[in-house]
Amino acid sequence: MALQQTTSIFVLLLCCTKVVGSVDIYVSSSKGNDDNNGLSPNSPVQSIAAAMVVRKARMDVTATVHVGCGLNQLQDGINIPGNTTFTAWSANCSSRMQPSTITGAVHITNLEWVSVQEGVYKTAIPKEYQILLNTTFILINEKRRVPVRTKTLYWTSPLVKGKGMPENQRGFVYNATDIPSSWDINPAALRYWTVHGYHSWTKSYHKVAYINRSASTIHFTEAAQFAYGDYTYCSQGRWAIEGAQELFPTKQSGQWKLMEDDDGRVHLLYAPVESESIDETTSVVVPNVNTLFTLKVGSGNIQFKNLEIGYTSSSCYGGPCDSDLASDVTAAIVANSVVDLSFVNVTAKHIGGTFLEYRGPPSLSPSHKSLLVDTCVFVDIGASAVFASSPKVVIRNNTINGFGQRYPAGVGVNVASSINSIIVHNDISNGYYNGIGISARNDTSAGLNISYNMIHNNGKESTDGICDYGGLHIGATNCKEKVYIHNNIIANITAFANGGVGLYTDVSSTGVDMRYNLVIGTISSQIQWHTQPFTPPITNGVPQVYDNNIFIASRQNDHYEQTGNYVLHWDSYTSAIYTRNIVYIDYRSASSYQQIFKGLSCNKSYPNLAANCTNNYVDNFQYVNMDNNVYYNNSGALSPSFPGAMSFYNWKNEKHDRNSLNVDPQFDKNFQFQNEKLKKLGIEYLDISNVGLLP
Repeated sequence: MALQQTTSIFVLLLCCTKVVGSVDIYVSSSKGNDDNNGLSPNSPVQSIAAAMVVRKARMDVTATVHVGCGLNQLQDGINIPGNTTFTAWSANCSSRMQPSTITGAVHITNLEWVSVQEGVYKTAIPKEYQILLNTTFILINEKRRVPVRTKTLYWTSPLVKGKGMPENQRGFVYNATDIPSSWDINPAALRYWTVHGYHSWTKSYHKVAYINRSASTIHFTEAAQFAYGDYTYCSQGRWAIEGAQELFPTKQSGQWKLMEDDDGRVHLLYAPVESESIDETTSVVVPNVNTLFTLKVGSGNIQFKNLEIGYTSSSCYGGPCDSDLASDVTAAIVANSVVDLSFVNVTAKHIGGTFLEYRGPPSLSPSHKSLLVDTCVFVDIGASAVFASSPKVVIRNNTINGFGQRYPAGVGVNVASSINSIIVHNDISNGYYNGIGISARNDTSAGLNISYNMIHNNGKESTDGICDYGGLHIGATNCKEKVYIHNNIIANITAFANGGVGLYTDVSSTGVDMRYNLVIGTISSQIQWHTQPFTPPITNGVPQVYDNNIFIASRQNDHYEQTGNYVLHWDSYTSAIYTRNIVYIDYRSASSYQQIFKGLSCNKSYPNLAANCTNNYVDNFQYVNMDNNVYYNNSGALSPSFPGAMSFYNWKNEKHDRNSLNVDPQFDKNFQFQNEKLKKLGIEYLDISNVGLLP
């Protein structure tokens, strides 16, 4: 306890030390010189590294680093002290459209390309740029391009029988035709290989230790988090080979490879996508810095404003990159025990891993905030856009378009231990996994407010997709205080197989207050209240609340067409309020929705845990206040789809939904109901005009 108090005081002293005065430091990659003092617009330094030397010589004052337009390249990561602001130096720009960009990449121009076959081009790479050998992606014409890889393959069996076997974490038995006999599998050749291995909600990347052709087994240097052979409902044995020298880019694939000549010269081969031109103006960008900035522990008042930050590489510290939530992937900016950190009007693009990894200090005084991310744009993010673990975080009015691009378990916005934090008015799309993820176990995120966000078009049904997630996912185990999820739109969430939920309350959550949300077009259930085996929900927490939401079941994928589907996946047996909701099944678009409610009876997971913990699923609802709802199927009838396979009539006789109706709400294009009967139930119109980005 004494150590924790000492640490807290130390952090407060560091972040709150008073500074007097200020200094302006100027950086121009095109006009500066690192021999300049950088203290006036007429004598800028050339590099950000030199600017930090100037700044650290003046630690008695606050500093503003004015970053000139164009590309400002970092060769290595930089440590930033407190009371430092980075902002664009607009007066340095030759054009108002030219941004100030901090980049962790080599930008290669003036390359000579020659056609080697239809749709494939080759260029010689200068020796100093052969770091391409170690990268997971490059940018050609400002688009992320990936190394050449096979189509999706399917292994045949694990190495040994049994679930969770350690041997199966390091390999599997492959189909003998998937690795042609003509391929070189000596160690010198295998060093180019990276194997993609799919699980359920994660994906592994392996280097190959060796291949046994006679047994058709492949063996990896790293152990995957999950054994191959577990979670086959989603993995389905999917794998692929990246980088093998025998592979060749195919026409319009957008893939590339390196080829070394006998004389040691390295060439880049590339197959442009349809309508993409390759000529002397074609640029190649090679990310080579994983972490651009590490913010000094215990510092405060660090700001980034009006900048572009991007073009970073990534690594996973020698592991297979398959931790939950992509938590083992490097971040472009790392901040630990920093207060009053802000990103305002920043564009983060082409990030190899996560953009921001932030962990707040052990204590926070009332006069300080932890993190502000406001009016930023995140594009083409390899893992998560933002991970934040701290009270008093504000993430507001940001666009996140494309996350999990290399590490699909990455999350758009991922927060933990975020008491009294705010995530509002964000637009989050085109990721592979959860749009927003929350860890709130044991009231560590009590008072968190997630409102007015647009979460849409996430997940992939193609063979590079993963499973088991939601538009918004929360783990609120053992919570007695509320987390608020209000006025969000969650739309068009899909998955390779199972998953693709709208509002996913996981690991036996309690205390989540969900009101005025619109959930539409999710391929799985619109809500899932999941009880985790061996983690029983607490019975003395505040009730879970679902009030005045609209749940529209209107989408399915191949998996659910085969297995059937349901709107409300409800496993829990604890107290809840389920009132004034509209459940609408668009049967014409999604005929797999045969049921409204489905879940496990309590006794199957937690025998004799509570009085209503029986083998009868109906008893799960004994402590649920459920009334004034609307259920409608546009096929014309509600099947016996209520708990216990009851009809709506029999369900009402069980003293649930006594006043609820089976009527068409008659939605207009803005999901405003026209049926006056709904007003008599107290159902309010949803105001969706204010959801998403602020004007």
